Amino acid sequence: PTSGPFAVPNPFARAGATSVDDVQIGTLHVFGDSYSTENRGGVVGWTAYLQGRGYAPRIVNNAFSGATAIEATDGNDYGRQLVRATDQNETFADRDLTVAFFGINDIVQTTSLAQSEADFRTNTDELIARGAADANRRLFVTTVPDLDRTPGHGGEGLTGEVTAWNSAMRGYANGHANVIAVDLHTVFERLFADPARFGFSDVTSIAPSRAEITDPDTTYLWADDLHLTQRGENVIGQVYAHYLTRGWDWANTLAAGASAQARLQQDIAGGLVVAPPTTTTGAALTPIAFGDPEAPASAADLDPSRAGFAGTRATRNGGAGLDYEMGDGLSLGLAAGRYADRIENDRLLAGTGTDLATDAFAVYLRQRTFGLELETRFSSLETDYTRRDFDAISDSRGRTRFGGSAQGVSQRVAAPLDAGGVTFCPWAELGYSAQSLDAYTMQDPYLGAVRVDGGGTSEFKAGVGLNLAALPLDLGRGRSLALGADVSLERTLGRQDLTFEVRDSAGSQREVLPRGEATTATLGLGGTLRLGDAVDLKAGFGLAGSSEGGGDGSVNLGASWRF
Repeated sequence: PTSGPFAVPNPFARAGATSVDDVQIGTLHVFGDSYSTENRGGVVGWTAYLQGRGYAPRIVNNAFSGATAIEATDGNDYGRQLVRATDQNETFADRDLTVAFFGINDIVQTTSLAQSEADFRTNTDELIARGAADANRRLFVTTVPDLDRTPGHGGEGLTGEVTAWNSAMRGYANGHANVIAVDLHTVFERLFADPARFGFSDVTSIAPSRAEITDPDTTYLWADDLHLTQRGENVIGQVYAHYLTRGWDWANTLAAGASAQARLQQDIAGGLVVAPPTTTTGAALTPIAFGDPEAPASAADLDPSRAGFAGTRATRNGGAGLDYEMGDGLSLGLAAGRYADRIENDRLLAGTGTDLATDAFAVYLRQRTFGLELETRFSSLETDYTRRDFDAISDSRGRTRFGGSAQGVSQRVAAPLDAGGVTFCPWAELGYSAQSLDAYTMQDPYLGAVRVDGGGTSEFKAGVGLNLAALPLDLGRGRSLALGADVSLERTLGRQDLTFEVRDSAGSQREVLPRGEATTATLGLGGTLRLGDAVDLKAGFGLAGSSEGGGDGSVNLGASWRF
């Protein structure tokens, strides 16, 4: 799958996607009842909403009016739809989304909800066995609105059965990978509580005319005693569209904070903190970095696979490092920096923005022995997030503050080799890093107060590379110019999947986002201008590319003062 603007590869991201709104389903497979049919009395189903906005250009719709999850005597049920799909040679492929939306007819018509739930599980297990929830695919199950709020079933005491059914949907999703429970129930509870916010004036009675029923701008919710008007169906489509990026937005936020860790390591490895080796003991105080060491040379956005985010990005980075030469080829270094970012991910009708302020600290020990250079490095970062959300459909805006952290440790071994006027230095490195977010509560425009509990993620990485350094050119008067280049190849050896729990007023569900392995290649060119014995000026240019897609260029400017 393409990573694009997503920190975790999203199977629905378009090739070359630059926004989290750039998603497109391969084939949308639908199983359900009249709430999911293509057309019911002039009201087109929610699938048309996704198709009209380019999310689902190809749809295979198996839904049929009156269908139940429980096996029906007339054959109008979930199981029969699966048989029909088999007869039509319907198969599932990467980038496909499958939606199973049942329960309404089971609640208002059947006498054994427990059997309905059992048959739903059996048939959905069959979908999973056929590949609907394989890697790079997703299966959505759906909670239903409170049918006690419908014009035809109000006062029948169905709320308890609705709650039981919805609990079964969440439980099923929590027990299966790549299955997500779409919480339609909570959205409609908010709609009933505040109709005007969603563009409705009447959510209790039936629309008075056919024109009102089929008008996408109608202010009535109900077309008859149980079914929705066109605007109501569009609400369902909006909710499904919302879920296509919900989990990935969360993962994106996590990786955005962790990217400061990588930038600190790059500052250290790039020599912005550490002064050139000396033969005497002493310390070097180095400000980092003048300008932005990660500022793209010719592009507005960084590579999202490395930076963890895309969209408009502004940075305000800086810090300082202290390197102490202790003699006998041993040196100890400390570095501290502050990395501030602003991320903007705008969509057509909604968007998110996040301000990040990361305080980073690193300790490293370098030793030269037996012709090798050894470096052990530990880093720790604390990040404050301020997330901003807006949604044009519900005309809502929200702001959420929370924290996060990242830690990392690595070991590098290098073997410098002199060859005339050039030093070749092959190296290898093994590292481990972990990132986490604090639990936080945000106001979702569709679900209300949503609490996100995420344990975070971790990964091992291995890298190899080659550094080239030419002997300094003497410029006279104590000045010299040293030029160098480096190439590297980095590979993740094991990535922990992202697992987090989302809780709203109706319940909770656990979501797991798989993280595939990734390879990153870099190329760098740089130089150091020495101005006497105390001051160095440094500049560098780098290129990077990733197997997850994208690439970026960067420029580094720095100075060091030895004392």
